[in-house]
Amino acid sequence: MPTITISMPASRLAAAEPRIDKFIDDTVKTCMEIMEVTADKVQITFLPAHEKFHGRPANIHVTYRGKASRTREVVERFMERLEAVFVPAFGFPPRIRCLPNDETKLSSRN
Repeated sequence: MPTITISMPASRLAAAEPRIDKFIDDTVKTCMEIMEVTADKVQITFLPAHEKFHGRPANIHVTYRGKASRTREVVERFMERLEAVFVPAFGFPPRIRCLPNDETKLSSRN
């Protein structure tokens, strides 16, 4: 159940509009292959940000259900692949943060 939130200046998001569908498809495939989830469990949200910012021009925040199979190495591989599909779509590397949720303390619907 990866929830992926991408924030970046609205102008950069608009400039990448022709490539966003491919980015979404590639990201879902990455989640399926590396995080071992079904496509319907992947949630991707884009948040346009104010044009003035400090730091990298894009931040990707990923939360996922912690499982024994999602080791540090697996998550590192996931982040590498996520960056590899992000750069061609948007033209620059993002800052990526991945945070596991403790499944025993997680409540969710739908």
